[in-house]
Amino acid sequence: MRTAYLLTGRRSDAEDAVQSTLLKVFLAWPRIERAEAVEAYARKTLVREVSTVRRGPLRASS
Repeated sequence: MRTAYLLTGRRSDAEDAVQSTLLKVFLAWPRIERAEAVEAYARKTLVREVSTVRRGPLRASS
């Protein structure tokens, strides 16, 4: 969660990114061959998820 917050700057966006990342890691679990690769895969997925959210439609400022 901390990494997601540092990347997004907003708690709600960080929570959304973490939730999406957890789902993607769960779905990819059978394809992850080495147990030590899980953390790296999750971090990479999180960064990609945040960059995808930022490319989406503009959000209203809160």
